[in-house]
Amino acid sequence: MSATAKRVPKIDTATIFRQILRKHRLRQGLSQEALAAKAGYERAFISLVELGKCNPSLRSVFDICSTLGMRSSAMIRQVERTSWMDTQHRIAKKTSLQGKTERLFLFGERGKRGALFR
Repeated sequence: MSATAKRVPKIDTATIFRQILRKHRLRQGLSQEALAAKAGYERAFISLVELGKCNPSLRSVFDICSTLGMRSSAMIRQVERTSWMDTQHRIAKKTSLQGKTERLFLFGERGKRGALFR
């Protein structure tokens, strides 16, 4: 990576996945225990996935999504969209903060040019 290339903040897609999984589970009105029973897993497994202590296998993702009445591709698409939107938000926030820092340096707290140099 060149020195001039900007770094894009890394997004934790596992965190996004578990948040979306929990949101869909709660929308369906299912407890972790009920989801686990319907999907053929232990409640502890669902809990560990939602807490981010365990990463589900591809088979588990398919089973859980099927139990929630959605396609696994729809779940992955939601993770990708959320990840992309979060990345764009972080880039905009970082750019905004950099601009604010530059403005403070140039104008100082009172808005007078060069106030930090006096």
